Amino acid sequence: YQEVVRKGLAWLTSHQKKDGDLFTDESEFVWLYSHGMASIPLCEAYGMTRDAALKKPAQRALDFVVAAQHPDFGGWRYRPRFESDTSVSGWQLMALKSGEMAGLSVPKSAYDGVSKWLDSVESESSPGRFKYHPSKPVTLAMTAEGLLMRQYLGAKRSDVALTAGANYQKARQPR
Repeated sequence: YQEVVRKGLAWLTSHQKKDGDLFTDESEFVWLYSHGMASIPLCEAYGMTRDAALKKPAQRALDFVVAAQHPDFGGWRYRPRFESDTSVSGWQLMALKSGEMAGLSVPKSAYDGVSKWLDSVESESSPGRFKYHPSKPVTLAMTAEGLLMRQYLGAKRSDVALTAGANYQKARQPR
């Protein structure tokens, strides 16, 4: 699949905007989903190959993620600096972590913002359970994503809220 991967990376880098944005569609409702998902393979490819041609595009993609983060809520939603939700925020955090593991630069403030967002959507009465948005109910999908995000932010397996959330998920497995 070497040629397929090469072509995919070439397409991403050739369509990347100067500010690092990888979005090529017109629907704002998929803008940051698309950017986060496209940033991950750039960061992963750079991390696996150390190909100098991928370093700047991958870093610019991460810089766009950081610039798009909501300054008060700490997460991301459909377009840059517009509200936050757990679903879009999860994709951005995965891109940031992928870049960090590849040796690219990610400011601590970006992770602090994500932590702030997660604090706002974690159930106060049932730690380890998460919501899409503070105004929405806890869901299994957002709990799974919130738990993964907490792990990316450094929560250990022994973390009480992480364990509670995992037990909540385990008790509600599909048949």
